[in-house]
Amino acid sequence: MTLMSSGTTQQLELDKVLHQLARRASTHTAAARAQDLDPRDDLGSVLEILEETSQARDLLEKAGNPPLGGITEVHPLLTRAARGGTLDGKELLQIFHVLGGLRRFRDYLDRPEASDLARLRRCAVQISALPVLEQDIDGCLDSEGIVKDTASEELRRLRSEVQRLSATIQTRVKAIATDPRYLPMLQESLVTSRNGRFCVPVKVEFKGEFKGIVHDRSGSGATLFVEPMEVMALNNQLRELLIDEQDEIERILKRLTLAVAGASETIDTGLVAAFQLDLMFAKGKLSLDWDCHEPRLNSEGRFVLLQARHPLLHGKAVPVDVSVGQDFNTLLITGANTGGKTVALKTVGLLTLMARCGLHLPADPKSEVSVGGEVFCDIGDEQNLETDLSTFSAHLVHVIDILQRATTTSLVLLDELGTGTDPEEGAALAMALLSELTDRGARTVATTHHGSLKSFVHLQEKMENAAVEFDSRSLRPTYRIEVGLPGNSQALTIARRLGMPEDFLNKASGFLSTERIAVDQLIDDLEMRRRLLESELGSADLQRERLEAMQEQLESEREALQKREVEQLANLQAEGRRLMLETREEADKVLRALRSAERESAETEKQRQRLRQMEERLSKIGARPECPPPAWDESLEPGQSVRLRASNRAGVLLSLPDSSNEVEVRIGNLKVRIDAGEIEPLKTTPPPVGQGGISKIRLEKALSVTDTIDLHGYHVEEALAALDRFLDDAILGELDRVQIIHGIGTGRLRKAIHEYLTSHPAIEGCSYADPREGGAGTTVARLQP
Repeated sequence: MTLMSSGTTQQLELDKVLHQLARRASTHTAAARAQDLDPRDDLGSVLEILEETSQARDLLEKAGNPPLGGITEVHPLLTRAARGGTLDGKELLQIFHVLGGLRRFRDYLDRPEASDLARLRRCAVQISALPVLEQDIDGCLDSEGIVKDTASEELRRLRSEVQRLSATIQTRVKAIATDPRYLPMLQESLVTSRNGRFCVPVKVEFKGEFKGIVHDRSGSGATLFVEPMEVMALNNQLRELLIDEQDEIERILKRLTLAVAGASETIDTGLVAAFQLDLMFAKGKLSLDWDCHEPRLNSEGRFVLLQARHPLLHGKAVPVDVSVGQDFNTLLITGANTGGKTVALKTVGLLTLMARCGLHLPADPKSEVSVGGEVFCDIGDEQNLETDLSTFSAHLVHVIDILQRATTTSLVLLDELGTGTDPEEGAALAMALLSELTDRGARTVATTHHGSLKSFVHLQEKMENAAVEFDSRSLRPTYRIEVGLPGNSQALTIARRLGMPEDFLNKASGFLSTERIAVDQLIDDLEMRRRLLESELGSADLQRERLEAMQEQLESEREALQKREVEQLANLQAEGRRLMLETREEADKVLRALRSAERESAETEKQRQRLRQMEERLSKIGARPECPPPAWDESLEPGQSVRLRASNRAGVLLSLPDSSNEVEVRIGNLKVRIDAGEIEPLKTTPPPVGQGGISKIRLEKALSVTDTIDLHGYHVEEALAALDRFLDDAILGELDRVQIIHGIGTGRLRKAIHEYLTSHPAIEGCSYADPREGGAGTTVARLQP
């Protein structure tokens, strides 16, 4: 349920945000739903749709955009199939694309990255893949929705018969067309097809002499297309075969439609979930594109927007901090013209509506929005000459409506409060309105230039002044909002910056009251002191952060040093134990040899020498110098060529160091894991750039050239020039066959084209097309391999 009026959403420009949301949807259905989103006022509901947006954004960041191609609204087709209607080939092909789209989308949603995204999974489980039905349709229809020969054995047989009989009829008709008896009656000796019947072109003056049925005539009226009497029976037989072929096609389409009808509920359920998910992903894309974050929500009337940006200003938006509903319920923003007061007001309202639509906000993630109650706004000049409403009257109409409907849970936004009438009376009405709204507990943000309102707000509980900051040195607004002090309108200062004469400004200053000048000066002094204090606090914070960073760095270095010392000591002790063990074993062998010796000999002396050497080795174990292992080169990245220090072999780095400080390297076809310090960058010379210009041109032509050119209506010279360019592209595109459509007419253009093709060195041969593909009106040319 929503309590937002269309006027409020339009004044705050929510419709423009929803238009941007719709542009990021992949399906027309989700785009239409995006345009029609309404802000919700139930906290639990808004929390759910915000969580959906967060999970969609999370999956977009991990897995990229979802594959939604082929998913369209086919509910009417499913309904017709379920009610017994038969879908044609193109309609079944649309169902096939939907099935493929749902299957690919489900595979995307089944990725491990989505396993813990509960709200997305809840929709994903409603999408079912139907591979058997998808394969059945694919096996029966081609890419244009035409039933394939292989759809059934009967269809294969019928089409084979049609082809055989067509060839027989063509042979008969061609014999007639070349019979010397008929040549004077014919425009040309060729066979063509009209209304599925094979015909010859008969000159109109011989229509009574040539026996047969007229099926068509040329545009000039000079030629009649006549079916010869001799092949009429064969043409009738062909017609019957074509009817049988169509009946078989209808049977196949009916069978496929019944299969679709049986799965219609499953497909429909999957589509509903897919459209819902598409809208979620559109919200996630908008969040990423606008650098947004999920806001915190409450139902206590707290609005805390930190570093909030108006999303429609894009890079020109200056982040502002605005809050209401914590220490005070009414905030009055004053300050310079063009200083950003109205933008701040709209930012509060628009971001509130965005959050209630489940959209992330272009603001700090600590920002907070209250959900519940209506949002009212009175922004802009709504003077209407047709209804005789002045600016002031138009404002009053809105104010009266607000007073009738505003409650404790309402958010009220009022721009240029008290303007459009006598300043004193306007200020009095504004004071009464702010008092009434504050007493009701509504949260109110207003802007004004009335100086008396600043003083009034300063003396009231639950009300607070704020100012749009103005840089007195550059004489320009900074568009930041400072809560706690009222702002000056800076009208004279802005007029001076825009070039108004100084003597005129001095005269205007003379009309200001002494009290007004003193108050403005006091505000300026307080603002200057506040900035100085903030600057000093900022410097102190920066110094503290630097000291904390230095302390953290020193602590980290100390821990790393201790860790290295412990590791070195452990390595040294392990090496010592190994050497002692080896030496002890060797000493035992020597002692056994000495004990077994019966007398002193050169051998015993040799064993005693070995003992002395072992004693020296043991004495040096404690003083053995440490040789630290080579360090990991931080510049290395996966995919980079490296050299193994120990073997001097080259390889490719596959991974960064793991917890054991080991990396994976591919050497030839072998993958090995070694210590990270045992590799270093391999210095190589990049290979020379190859000559690929011609291949690139051939590739571009192969991707863009068509195999058919239509020269209808061309003069001979124009047609041959166009044909020459077409054949150049076909040769570069490496086509093996092209079609040239020229029509029949008088035959002059066709003759010129045939002569040109016959003399062209790249043409292997040419002939008229099959009658069903244009017959004598189309020439097929075969290119040299």
